[in-house]
Amino acid sequence: MQDKQQNIDKKSSAVNFDIKNYLSLVLSKWYWFVISLAVTFSCAWIKIAMTTPMYTSSMAVLIKDEDSKGSLNDGGSVDLSALGITQTYNNLFNEMRIIKSPLLMVEVVERLGLNDVCYVDRGLRKEEIYRKSPLAFKSLDSVSVVNYTIKFNVTDGKNVEVKSARIDGVEYKKENISAQIGDTISIGGYEFALMKPEWGTSAYNNIDIEFTHMSPKSMAGILSSGVETYHGNDNSSIIDIKITNPVIGKANDVLRTLLDVYEENWIKDKNQVAIATSQFIEDRLNVIANELGEVESDISSYKSQHLMPSIEAATQKFLSQSSSAENAIYELTNQIALAEMIKRELIAGGFDRLLPVISDGVTANIGSLLSQYNQIVLERNRLLETSSEKNPLVKDKMAVLQTLRGNILASINSSITSLRTQLSAAQRQISVSSGKLAENPGQAKYLMNIERQQKVKESLFLFLLQKREENELSQAFTAYNTRLISEPGGSYVPITPQKSKIWGYALIIGLAIPLLILYMREILDTKVRGKRDIESLTIPYIGEIPTAYPKPRGFARLKRRKNDDKRAIVVQPQSRDAINEAFRVFRTNIEFIGNSEVSAAGKAKVIAITSSNPGSGKTFVSMNLSKVLAIKGLKVLVIDMDLRKGSLSSYFGKPKPGITDYIVGKASESDIIKQAMDGTSGLDVIGIGTMPPNPAELLSSDKLDNLLADFKTRYDYIILDCPPVEIVTDALVINRLVDLTVFIIRSGKFDKDQLEIIQEYYDTNRYHNLAILLNGTDIYSGYGYHRYGYHRYGYRKYGYEGYISSK
Repeated sequence: MQDKQQNIDKKSSAVNFDIKNYLSLVLSKWYWFVISLAVTFSCAWIKIAMTTPMYTSSMAVLIKDEDSKGSLNDGGSVDLSALGITQTYNNLFNEMRIIKSPLLMVEVVERLGLNDVCYVDRGLRKEEIYRKSPLAFKSLDSVSVVNYTIKFNVTDGKNVEVKSARIDGVEYKKENISAQIGDTISIGGYEFALMKPEWGTSAYNNIDIEFTHMSPKSMAGILSSGVETYHGNDNSSIIDIKITNPVIGKANDVLRTLLDVYEENWIKDKNQVAIATSQFIEDRLNVIANELGEVESDISSYKSQHLMPSIEAATQKFLSQSSSAENAIYELTNQIALAEMIKRELIAGGFDRLLPVISDGVTANIGSLLSQYNQIVLERNRLLETSSEKNPLVKDKMAVLQTLRGNILASINSSITSLRTQLSAAQRQISVSSGKLAENPGQAKYLMNIERQQKVKESLFLFLLQKREENELSQAFTAYNTRLISEPGGSYVPITPQKSKIWGYALIIGLAIPLLILYMREILDTKVRGKRDIESLTIPYIGEIPTAYPKPRGFARLKRRKNDDKRAIVVQPQSRDAINEAFRVFRTNIEFIGNSEVSAAGKAKVIAITSSNPGSGKTFVSMNLSKVLAIKGLKVLVIDMDLRKGSLSSYFGKPKPGITDYIVGKASESDIIKQAMDGTSGLDVIGIGTMPPNPAELLSSDKLDNLLADFKTRYDYIILDCPPVEIVTDALVINRLVDLTVFIIRSGKFDKDQLEIIQEYYDTNRYHNLAILLNGTDIYSGYGYHRYGYHRYGYRKYGYEGYISSK
């Protein structure tokens, strides 16, 4: 017995999930899914209607890499290295950051006038009309208004009606200003000119338009947030530039203009070295030209004063001997002068200043250092445009510049020392040659020295002129560092909102919500719902009664029925609905249980109807069981034994006297028996009569035993409507007189944990011939009759409506 009870406890405590019943429950709640899908699809429609469609435009751009000599690797540029023109190497990822910078986008906004935006209403959202507005507003105030929004309407192509405005956060509603295109209007003390754009059209006449003006910087920030750059292949320098915008035409224009602005800024940046070199050459040319003029004036004056012959004729022999030494002096003097000029420029200039690059006048090492120095200066200046000197990258560039400056100065000083040593040697050679000319007049010697200075300055002047032309040529031949691979363009299918995905999510969520709710309700439900919940019990199962007023399916459940009496007699002689058939099955099972004992004793069966808690339907079952037995032609007596509440007596009009009056001796047996109010033949009723103060003592009276013994000889069945067990002791007291105890379990109200208590009642025989009746099951829920094929057998059409008509 202990093992059996443990097995029952284990089964009753286990959480069972029947997929068939769950699917049946899902089908019975189909209207939940309809409502849920209606809600989610409505939300999806609102989401789509309120979301502004966004389009993507993209283009592919080749960023040309350059070698140290300045030749572009695209094969289409001129090699200018022979002219001393140097270029710098582009960092691909730096250029990608520059393209996305708001500084470039501000210039794009200003060129295209993108800070003026027009909108029209499209259902639940606003739609931008790009370059189609028939009107534009321009602030005429001395201090320009930063932000303003004006709502207007244009009729007949010229008449303007301003309806409302918002200027710098201040609302001006119901302005109703009438004007014409070309006029000037005043709103809130601000003057605005009504201008017709070059693209003004009549397509939006008689339509409310919202004109919004904002600062170029604000609009640039909005547009920059939608720009993305990608570098798909590490082996190439091609980048993809993509922008997302509500207007595909606007996105294409922004990309084209962005590339133009980037290229122009790149050229301007590249020409900074050439501009600095050009300024340096011009300054030196002016100084040398003045010095050369002074020397030539001295020569002319000296020859005129001393009537000097040609210096070439006088020194022909000397020149033939010292020509090589003189040529060396010219070259060395030139190189020293250039080195000194570069040294002065390096010392005088700051770290943000570019140095002149003259490759022919200095050694190859110094020229390379100067090019490297200028490259670092350019990179540092470009970083400072988007950051500060505290940036670690800027600090690193500064450290490199300091190191390069020291190396350049050291190289120049070393070069000057070497050149001066060579110059001293050449001058000594000249001194030797000059000694051999001691016999020549001193005037000739003086004149030769002056002419030598003239030649040096002429050589330096011509050299600078050549470098100026080369520098100008380098500016003219500076090529763009980009090549457009694919034109800006994109699909006219918006990337957002993704309608198919939104509808799909709405469908999934709409189905998932009721499925999840039903699943959670199913697994968390601790109430007895159907026969499968009590299969673990060994107590005889006597039947199942569906709810008397089943909840209609679908939206019919929203209709609330009035005057539904839960204690009503629903059994009718000709009715074939579910509940009538259920009571007929119940009647058959009662006749079957213990039938041989009744026949042998020749006595009626006394049936007690009880439950564990109120509201289980004891009175309802008692009345309808009595009726269904009486319909068969049996004599039935139903007695209200719930002396504390008297529910059955209330339904029959509280007949008096009753069973209480008989027990206390105030009424006879014939006085308390009443015929059923509905006139059913063979059905008698006994109420409680006067409400007693001591129900338990009255029910223990021997008079009650004698009364029921007498009734057994006169009736086929005696139905006792008893109070709940355990709450009061009345049911247990009455049970001494009972042949069959029907324990009612109300579907949806009886907790599964209490099944163990009922099993204990049966095992200990606490109540005579205990049997279970399941009451109030939902025939549509998956726990009730349709699960066993009742509707398929032909009784579906006799539902609640059939009962009403038969009644």
